Amino acid sequence: RDLSATTGTVTGGGDDTVTVAGRPIIARRFALRLADGEVRQFWMTPAGSLVRVALPAAGLIATRIEAPRQ
Repeated sequence: RDLSATTGTVTGGGDDTVTVAGRPIIARRFALRLADGEVRQFWMTPAGSLVRVALPAAGLIATRIEAPRQ
């Protein structure tokens, strides 16, 4: 799409577990709700590594294939 700035709101969704490279990784889930209503979800480890991103409206989920370095 375009690269113009937009507003949004980030909310925390609590702790979750994401399986990366066959092992469970503790992550905190966040949701970004954009001004147009679109929602994007992110899972971050306590160290700040991004391990999963989801775009529910598009039916897309991307998960790391290698565990983050601690």
